Amino acid sequence: MSPEEVKTACGTPQTDDLYRLTYVEGDKRVDLQFMSVNHRTFLNHVKWNSSKGFPVGDINQVSMATITESVKDGSLPACVEAAAR
Repeated sequence: MSPEEVKTACGTPQTDDLYRLTYVEGDKRVDLQFMSVNHRTFLNHVKWNSSKGFPVGDINQVSMATITESVKDGSLPACVEAAAR
């Protein structure tokens, strides 16, 4: 998934630093880090936290399964899963 696909599904990010998008939704903050290889950009790392202290977590090996699991447990917004499809 590319940064453009995420922006299409999730809207305008709070910050957009070429290879990093940050979304803030209520008390949750989600950082999506991308990597570029051979002229293709893909999601490399996902990190989230909350001003309430929970949930906090990250995904170092991003896959559809790990994104789906994190959306189901409420850690990530559903738009991230939609962008991955």
